[in-house]
Amino acid sequence: MTQPSPALLDAARNALVSCMALKPGESLLVLTDPKCAPIGQALYQVAADLQVERTLMEMPQPERSGAEPPGAVAAALAAASVSVCALSKSIT
Repeated sequence: MTQPSPALLDAARNALVSCMALKPGESLLVLTDPKCAPIGQALYQVAADLQVERTLMEMPQPERSGAEPPGAVAAALAAASVSVCALSKSIT
């Protein structure tokens, strides 16, 4: 797996800290698909420094925007304190 660029890591840190206000002790689910995997990997990597319980989950690329996620993905989303979806198409 390729190392994310410094610019992508900075953007991921900004998203998690400034935009999502992720706090130590929270659980984070980073959901991605093959097309957006570098973004998901950057978010997951940055979360390692934030003292959070982190999970990286990759699902197949959604066939269309607004599709329902697979059951395991839906359960993981419901269980996480914070979830970030780096997907090529939106899910509901």
